[in-house]
Amino acid sequence: MWAVGCIAYEICIGRQLSVGANRQAIDNYIHYGQPLDLSATQERFSDHVRWLIQSCLTMDPMDRMTATQMRQYIEAYFAQ
Repeated sequence: MWAVGCIAYEICIGRQLSVGANRQAIDNYIHYGQPLDLSATQERFSDHVRWLIQSCLTMDPMDRMTATQMRQYIEAYFAQ
């Protein structure tokens, strides 16, 4: 789900999520980095979009949403 969050971030923000130059730096960021602040996108994107990206990019893998949870969230959103 981390990769899905990175792709969604890049599509929405227009640039890659810059977390490191090599695999070790990326792993360190994923495990020990600062939580992503999407407040700058507040006017451009809905709370739902920001929440989905944030949920995919949560530092602790156990706290990240699963693919099933994401599908259910999106289905519920579009059912409204």
